[in-house]
Amino acid sequence: MMTLTSRTMAALWALTLVAPVFAQLDPADIGRKSRGDYESFHQGSAYHRHAQDHSQLIYSYQQIQPTAPVAIVEKQNSALKDNLTQSGEALKALKATHVKDPEVVKLVDAILKRQASAMTHCDMLAACCKKGDGAEKISSCCVGMYEELDAANKDLGALKKHLKIKDLPVPAKQTPTK
Repeated sequence: MMTLTSRTMAALWALTLVAPVFAQLDPADIGRKSRGDYESFHQGSAYHRHAQDHSQLIYSYQQIQPTAPVAIVEKQNSALKDNLTQSGEALKALKATHVKDPEVVKLVDAILKRQASAMTHCDMLAACCKKGDGAEKISSCCVGMYEELDAANKDLGALKKHLKIKDLPVPAKQTPTK
């Protein structure tokens, strides 16, 4: 009987040490992190931002140097499309974990629709490059792309708010523990 009591006391003592750790965890965050919401959302939004940056770069090239080499524009356009593809995959993974949440499904579908429209502008831009169209035509494709991606950014913000996803922390040097 003494052995059982000492084991019980040891178990209770161990739980007392671990309990404060579990008390600090937000139960909602535990589920999100295990489902990959943070990773999928932040990957999707990061790729989305990169795509929007590329559209802005292409536009700026055409404004600063209207005779920019076609290879540069095509390279940026290719990077833009790659980023949109990666963003879409990450957002589809997020949607798959929330199929029963109609708000998430609606927002992800809206974002993917905007991204598909931006991809159409990418294809138009590629066609303009092949035809040798001028800077004005290329710039107009970029304006359409940027507007679609900007509208999708608003939906990404609403999705982030709905899922209660926090911003990633700013990298800071860790102080070594002694």
